[in-house]
Amino acid sequence: NSSVKERSLLDAALAGEGALGLADELRNPLNAASLQLRVLARRLEQNSTDVRVREPLRVARAHVERLAQAVDDAIALAQSREQGDERD
Repeated sequence: NSSVKERSLLDAALAGEGALGLADELRNPLNAASLQLRVLARRLEQNSTDVRVREPLRVARAHVERLAQAVDDAIALAQSREQGDERD
């Protein structure tokens, strides 16, 4: 019975590590996309007033920022859980 419980705890820990690893892998491309969208927005502000171009860019930036925040929140949650597990 205790080996089943230990296996369950190990499975949960590995799943958490996998989720943390995935979130960390997502963070880098999201940051790169966010940076490139900011550069594009700055260039468009200097060279274009066409709303047909600027509005989709604004929407894309908002979605990338929302995803990046979700990834950061997931990483923070996983890290806080890890710290809580270390105290137990």
